[in-house]
Amino acid sequence: MRIVICGAGEVGSHAAEVLVRADHAVTIIDLDAERLRPIEDSIDARTVVGNCARADILLEAGVAGCDLLVAATDCDEVNLLTSALGKRIGATKTVARVHEFDFADRRGFDYGDVLEIDHLIC
Repeated sequence: MRIVICGAGEVGSHAAEVLVRADHAVTIIDLDAERLRPIEDSIDARTVVGNCARADILLEAGVAGCDLLVAATDCDEVNLLTSALGKRIGATKTVARVHEFDFADRRGFDYGDVLEIDHLIC
């Protein structure tokens, strides 16, 4: 599978390691080049420095036609926007990590449905 992960923090970098070990082609995006450096040194993943909420950065990372986009930055709104953009650009499946339960609670306002995000995880 071709997978793009947004956010090279603890969750994103761990997910990248696991997915690379399972022979998936992984690209990871982060604003901070220093945060990407240990990933580049330790696993066979492509890295892109930039704001994953920008369409041009998502296109550079190969989101168009990727099998999975995982937005796992530390900002819920960035993750929601990134996943929605990713779906529009052509990601087959999208996952947005959110910290605030109200974003993931589909009994109220269904952000996943409105923004066409496949999975919201909290």
